[in-house]
Amino acid sequence: MTRLCERCARKLEGKYIVTPEGGMAVGVCPLCYQTAPTQIWEITPRVTRYVRRSGGGEREKAGRRGRG
Repeated sequence: MTRLCERCARKLEGKYIVTPEGGMAVGVCPLCYQTAPTQIWEITPRVTRYVRRSGGGEREKAGRRGRG
């Protein structure tokens, strides 16, 4: 949990799950060093999901691997 301003919390939403935990207070944000209304946020990393993709060329799909 960390105290961040609203702008920095929105910037982190792409990589992290950001949920508000506490009330607002005026302070210095540790990421942008701006004096702004800050709030306590819980930051949790998002789980990376890998998607299986079709791969290989026409020969590999046909079953002739490495034979020319």
